[in-house]
Amino acid sequence: MLFGVGSSGSVGLQDILQSGGGGNAATTEVSSADLTAALAASKAKPEDVAAWVTLGKAYQATAAEDTSAKRDKQAEANYEKAVAAFVKASALDKNNADVLKGLAAAYVAQSSALQTQITALQNEASLVQAGASPESTLLPTGLNTPDAVAAAANTQITERVTALQAQATPLQTAADKATLASYETWKRLTTLRKDDPAIWFEFAGAAVSAADGVSAADTAKLDKIKADAILGYKTFLTLAPGDPLAEQVQSAVDQLEGKTDTTATTGTGAAAATTAAATGSTSTTP
Repeated sequence: MLFGVGSSGSVGLQDILQSGGGGNAATTEVSSADLTAALAASKAKPEDVAAWVTLGKAYQATAAEDTSAKRDKQAEANYEKAVAAFVKASALDKNNADVLKGLAAAYVAQSSALQTQITALQNEASLVQAGASPESTLLPTGLNTPDAVAAAANTQITERVTALQAQATPLQTAADKATLASYETWKRLTTLRKDDPAIWFEFAGAAVSAADGVSAADTAKLDKIKADAILGYKTFLTLAPGDPLAEQVQSAVDQLEGKTDTTATTGTGAAAATTAAATGSTSTTP
């Protein structure tokens, strides 16, 4: 993680978030079976915010099924359509916090699905690089020396790895764009719900996630995102000092401000403090 802050654990804010219809609840109320009806409703009532929200949720549910079935191209298209539906709903009602939460969740779901594809390509590239892929055995005929055989195999492996990397690059760009968009959406929410600690928590975690998609050379942008992450966590602590994760959140702030050894805490307390925002999911901590 770029800022030395990990992302695993839970947060005791589920009730607050779900009261607004945000988080992973985006795909539980509507199933893929509702897609046809949702499409018809959005066409019949193009100015109806609820119709577009339902359509977005239906596309998300459909995309999730596509991902499970490894229909990657269909999943990509449906996640993109889900985002577009929430963007339309947000355009119709710019100050609707519930819609913006759904939009932020749609961006995270889109990025997560793309990352799944990227990981699969990276794993395949690793196998090819190790000479374990079937392609590495398909050598040209007529090679009669060990050196020639090895050279042909290495060339083939290099070409295959390069091709896999070429497939992954645009996917990574799209995933980073979606993660950044989620962060920007949560930032909009902080202006609408200034006194909501859950919003500030999610905003901070989204900032941490967004930083991973920014080039290390773009120091100005990274500094801005880092400042937002710190602001988000500190505001959360001010608004909810007694939250069960207050101590872990403070640990995350200390890491972001360079006050602690990140290797000593990453993956433990500070990691727990960033999960919900980084992944778009929450679970109640008793």
